[in-house]
Amino acid sequence: MRTFFFEKESIFPLCYFRAGFGLLLFTETLMWFPHGRELFSNDGFHLGFWSQLAPSPLVVEVLIVVLLLSSLALAFGFYTRSALAITLLLRSYFYGIDLINEKSIGSIALVILVILLFSPCHKR
Repeated sequence: MRTFFFEKESIFPLCYFRAGFGLLLFTETLMWFPHGRELFSNDGFHLGFWSQLAPSPLVVEVLIVVLLLSSLALAFGFYTRSALAITLLLRSYFYGIDLINEKSIGSIALVILVILLFSPCHKR
């Protein structure tokens, strides 16, 4: 129970939100996997902040697998703080590389990840 203004507030809704959001990020990242070479590697065309820092296709595939694992860990509450930090870091990196395919979900996901990183969503 957390104190919210003058009443006790349960932490469970935030934990459920974190789990659902982790599954949402997992499914989006899973859709990136077949197209990761084109989306984020130096083989593709990029107009982002860090487009010059686009890695090789093999590194992109490894980073996407790490992002998939960290999103699953976030959904299941396994090392939640570390999973949040890794997910936020990798998604920010991919966001900076490829702004051509930027959708509002990318921007919103980064903001929500920052909020979750500083919230007590790791309690359950």
